[in-house]
Formats: sequence, C-alpha cells, structure tokens
Amino acid sequence: MGKKEELVKKLRSSGRKDYIRLADSIENDLDYYHDMRTSDLPKGKTELAIKKGNANQHLDEIVDTSYDAYYSKHIQPNLKDEKGNGNIDYRDRQGFDPSKNFDDRKYRLSSVEIDGPKPIIGLGPTHFGQFHRDRKIPLEKRLELMEKGLDEHGDPWIYFARPCGVAVVHVSSEGNVWIGERTRGDDEGPLNAVAGQIDYYGIEGFNPYKNGDNESFEEYGISLDIKNTPHQFVGISSNPTLGDCDFVFVVYSGKPDSYYESGEWANNVKAQGRNPEHKQPLYKISSKKECIDLLEKGIVPGAKRPFAVMYSTRLGLEWLSENHFPD
Repeated sequence: MGKKEELVKKLRSSGRKDYIRLADSIENDLDYYHDMRTSDLPKGKTELAIKKGNANQHLDEIVDTSYDAYYSKHIQPNLKDEKGNGNIDYRDRQGFDPSKNFDDRKYRLSSVEIDGPKPIIGLGPTHFGQFHRDRKIPLEKRLELMEKGLDEHGDPWIYFARPCGVAVVHVSSEGNVWIGERTRGDDEGPLNAVAGQIDYYGIEGFNPYKNGDNESFEEYGISLDIKNTPHQFVGISSNPTLGDCDFVFVVYSGKPDSYYESGEWANNVKAQGRNPEHKQPLYKISSKKECIDLLEKGIVPGAKRPFAVMYSTRLGLEWLSENHFPD
C-alpha cells in the first residue's frame, strides 16, 4: 500500500467528517479541500469567533506551539532589525516600505469548530518562510508528514504552516461573475478571483474583510467596504496536501459588466503603479450551466483552452451555482 492509500485509510478511520472529506480529496487527486462550507453551518448570517490556536510543530525538536509561547520564542527573536538582521520582515520595522516590503508574519489555520451555533476558528502564528519551506516539499513527502502528524498527534496538518488568505469572488450589478487567469506567483495559470494572504495584526486584529477590501482595490481597482456591501461568507477552502487556505467571500460589487469587460479595472490597477495580477480579458460566468461547466470541465465562455480553478475560487463558484444562479 502506497503513502497516499495509507493516509486515506487512516483519515477515514478517524471518523471525523472533516478528515473524511480530506481523504476524499486526496484519494481522488483533487486540488481543493473545503475546511468549512455554508452548508456545514446553521442557517442565517454567519459570524465567526476567533480564538488563539497553535503554530505548527517542528520536525527537529518538540516545541511549545501555543500562540503566545510560539510567537515569543520563534517569531519575535527572528524579526528583522533596521540593519536587516533576522529573517522575518514586519511592517513596524524602522525603514519598512509597504510598497517594496511584505510583512512576513502570517496567521496559521489551527482549527475549525463548526458544531456549535457559531463557527470558532483557531489561529496560530506563522511566517512566510515556513510556508515557502512547505512548498518545496515533494508531494510524497507531504503525504508522509501528514500521516506522521495523524499518527503522533491526531492532526495531519501539525507540521504545516497553513497560512490564511482571503478570496473575493466579484458579482456585477447585472448578476454575472468575473474572474481571470492569474499572472503572478507560484500559482500562475489557474482562473482565480481576487485573492491574497491576510495581513498580520495580532489575534485581535485578524480581519479578512479588510484584506478583501484591499485586494479588491489592488487587483480590480475597486474601493469596497465588504462588511457594508451585499456579500456572503461562503467558507474556508485549502490546498489538500499543503494546507494554505482562504476565507472566501462572494461580493456584489455594484460595478456593471462594462467595468470588468472593457478593461477599466486594469487601467485603475495600473494607475496605482501596479501590474495587473490577472490577464486580460477577465472571463464572465452568467449562468448556472456555465458555472458547472467551469467547475467540472474547466470550460469558460470565450476561452480557447480549459482552465484549472483555484481552490478558493472553486468554493465561491460552488456557492453561486447553488444559491445565486436560477436553475
């Protein structure tokens, strides 16, 4: 029995619904895993409760992964100073330039509890360097680490950074969805909504809404206030063998189709001094059938080839196909 088969068997035998769902994704070589969907939650408005969770465990030594202990012992001592010493950059550093530098501190998805009236999300501290390390691990080794975590700690993700991001699927004033081919980073190529990692401001400052606003401005040139704009939080979706995840929103932007179709969005991005993170043109999805064709076949109207769909964009499209587009 291979590593994949062993891991799938153990995930299924755990009896946990979320691990069984993860087993399905791994067994079928899917490129998405939904940690939480609106169908998992009580009906009505979704409000998230945030609590301090755990960082990832180290392979070379057992460390205290509780939020405060890990930050003080493994994040704080490695923050860069004004001379560039340290390997974790952060926005409060003297000389930090947000137009050139990134805050390497990230939130880690530690746990998702959905059995009560309000979902409780556990977050731990991590940093980009840990996630960059994870990305270099070959698939077979990732599966081995997931099995090790499950065997030794009851958690297949315990050795992974699992940084949290946000994805915002835009719906126009005419009710159509607009997404584009990603052009930047290691995930270049798939169709993707507006997306990016969530900025770190401590446990009290966790705010996926604010980051969704920022990413919508930076990538689509639209100033949004998602909390006060018609929207739906549709869940959390992740890579099933790496664990990086997005909090996913569908937002009714108020912008007409012409804004997305004409390229005005790209002009607004360039006016900020930024290079667009999506190729032109963006693609329009205007019916349930088109939504399902993209999810199941990678086919989108106007495209000359089939596309992969980013895991978090997929979750948004699944919600739209079930709740937005008429049958």
